[in-house]
Amino acid sequence: MIDFFIFSIFILFIIVSFIMLLGYRKYHDGHYDNEVIVVLGYNSKKDRPSFILQKRLEYAKKILQNNPTSICILSGGKINKYNISECDLMYEYLVFENKIHNHIYKENLSRNTFENIKFSKEIIDKKFLNKKIIIITDIYHQFRSQYYFKKLGIYSSGIDIVNVSFITIINWIREICAIIHLFFMRKK
Repeated sequence: MIDFFIFSIFILFIIVSFIMLLGYRKYHDGHYDNEVIVVLGYNSKKDRPSFILQKRLEYAKKILQNNPTSICILSGGKINKYNISECDLMYEYLVFENKIHNHIYKENLSRNTFENIKFSKEIIDKKFLNKKIIIITDIYHQFRSQYYFKKLGIYSSGIDIVNVSFITIINWIREICAIIHLFFMRKK
């Protein structure tokens, strides 16, 4: 009985993983003029972006340097032990350390993925920004991020950041659980 339960959980995780990988739109044409680039935050225990967040920012930096008309929203309100939000860490990294001069909006109210998307959409609406959204986050996080934008009436696409580490495995499992929870909550 326990073997069947473990096998069932394993199969469920595999199915949800396929949904995560195949169920979102990727953006690959390399031209990002006038798009709104939304970079989702990630926890940092230091006064600098974590390794995972730094990978996201490096990709955003490349896009913004090559596409001066692109606009960026840095989204993340969680405060670390240095009393710095994810958003502020990202801003310091892009603007002060890397001299990115594109128009950058800071969204520093969010505490989770849904709020990242909700508050980013509020900035997009308030500032009358282009509704062509490119989300920069890790591959495991794309499906749910795009799902939330779609739920709020905006169709987005994503750029995958692939980090291979032990923490990625933990985050992948956590994301699978979040998606399973999302589908069960949606049916209520």
